[in-house]
Formats: sequence, C-alpha cells, structure tokens
Amino acid sequence: MLKCADHFDNEKAKCAHIEGRLGGDAARNLAPYLRDGHPDKLDAADKLLDHFWKEYYNPARDEEALDEFEDLVMSKTDDFTQFKNKFVRLAGECCKPKSEWKKELKRRLPIGLANATTAQYLDKNVTFDTYCRHLAEIASNYRQTQRRSKKHETGASTDSKKRDKAATLTTPTTTTVGRKSNKPTKEDMERLIAEGRCFTCREVGHQSRECPQKEKKRQEEDARVQSIVAEVLRKQSASVGSLAKRSRTNQDKLNTPSESEN
Repeated sequence: MLKCADHFDNEKAKCAHIEGRLGGDAARNLAPYLRDGHPDKLDAADKLLDHFWKEYYNPARDEEALDEFEDLVMSKTDDFTQFKNKFVRLAGECCKPKSEWKKELKRRLPIGLANATTAQYLDKNVTFDTYCRHLAEIASNYRQTQRRSKKHETGASTDSKKRDKAATLTTPTTTTVGRKSNKPTKEDMERLIAEGRCFTCREVGHQSRECPQKEKKRQEEDARVQSIVAEVLRKQSASVGSLAKRSRTNQDKLNTPSESEN
C-alpha cells in the first residue's frame, strides 16, 4: 500500500482499495467501523491499517510457526504440492535460509519418496525448486500407480462378488423344513429378471417357459410315472395270475372223487 500510494487520487480511494481486498470475517468485522455515527469510524487508510494490525497481529506467531515447522512431516497419503506449499510458507515465516530448505524438506519426506530422489538431493547443482519438481513428478506417478492398483483390486472384487452372486442364484434355496427347493425367492426373482436369467436353471439366453431343463425334467417325470404304472400293472398281473392258479387248483380238488365215494 505504501509503495503504490501515489496511484490513488485521494484518501477515499485508498480506503476503497483496502476494503476491496478484504473478505470473510475481516470484512464483516470492519463493516461497523465504516458507518457514519460510529464513535471510532475509520475514514483514512492509515487508520484502517492500524486497526488491522491491532486486531490480527499475533506476537507469538513466530514461535507458533517454528513449532509448526518442526512438527511438519509428510505422510504417504498427503498431496506433495500441498505439503510443499505449507513447507515454503512456514520456512518463510521462520526466516529459514533458503540454502537449508532442501535439507529440511528431505528429512520430512516419506522414506520411499526420499530414497527415489537421492541423486537429485546429493547433486549440489540441483536447486530447491528443481528438487521439488522431481519430487512432484515421482509423487504423481506413485499416486497414479496407487489409483490403478486400487481400481484393479476393486474390479477384481466386483468380479468375485458377481461370481458369488451367480453361484448363489444357481444354488437351490432351502425351505423351512430343510428340503431343497428350486423355486426362487422374491429377491432371487428380482435379480434373475434384472440379469435376464431363467427362473428354472438360472442361466441366460431363454425364459423359464422355454427352459430345456424343464422339458428334460418333464420327460424324466413322465418316464418315472410310466415306470411306476408298469410296476403296478406287473404286480396286479402277478396277483391275478396267482389267484387264477389257486382257483384252478381248488376246482381240480372239487372235481376229483374222494376215496369214500369210491
């Protein structure tokens, strides 16, 4: 503000410039001081700057910045660019010489990232800014690899769930009395419809009324019934034959004269 004071025509323009650069709580807290009738109205640029200095100056900021700087460590999940920006801000507030920034940054990095840039760190011709560009590139590649790996794992997990789901659909449900039943539940039917599967065999490509397994089961059932009928008829025939034989035997006995009659 002091360097560009001659850019403004009057005091009001200077105040407007300062007010225009404010936002958030600072702007809301300043608003009452700009109204007519306020006992401490701020109507000059110097008054505005003095007001902000008194309101927001933190005498312990240097110590707090130093403590925050000493505690600053980058984790594996941190974004390097955001971490680097915070490092630069705190290093500046602590008045750390830039010649020490490279060393200070390295000891705060994850081991993998620090080891991957050992050559650039040891090269005295590599400046802090160049060193940071190498770190940003490696960190970006590492994050992309992580995302691809996670995506692959998610895809594999999804495929596994689909296989488990299909296996569940093809497994007959169990009734309350412990017997197996091929009749799908309501939830199964909703899934089968959504996936275009047959209610009978749980396979895709046809509907239940066209299911080849249903026709096969019908033929097997017909064959079973015919077998039962044939067995019943065989037993009935054998029973009738036995009765006829006994009847003939009895008739023969009746037709044969007894010894007393002779």
